Amino acid sequence: MTDEKNINSVRVNAIETAKDIVSGKIGAIAGSRAMTKLLWQAEISESDPDLLSFVAIDSETDDLPVGNEMSHWLPEALQEKDVEIKRCEALYRQAALDACENIIRRWKDLV
Repeated sequence: MTDEKNINSVRVNAIETAKDIVSGKIGAIAGSRAMTKLLWQAEISESDPDLLSFVAIDSETDDLPVGNEMSHWLPEALQEKDVEIKRCEALYRQAALDACENIIRRWKDLV
């Protein structure tokens, strides 16, 4: 596969992940972590505002367990973090949605 095909494949994955965030299938925190990784691989500018939105959300919530990470935590510790997770999901949801919509629009011709 050529580099361009690899990059386009990553961008298609980013679109699908963005759609999962928009639909609520993936939360803002887990989605931002996934999107940060994908967008680095998609070779966009380090100063891209959408990338920076996801990086900021990831950075602000890096102490919170989500998804598979939760299986490594004690139930008591998860109960304590649950309130913070819910607060951050609500706080960062709109920023994640805005960035997702931009990503979907940016690469819509790939799907």
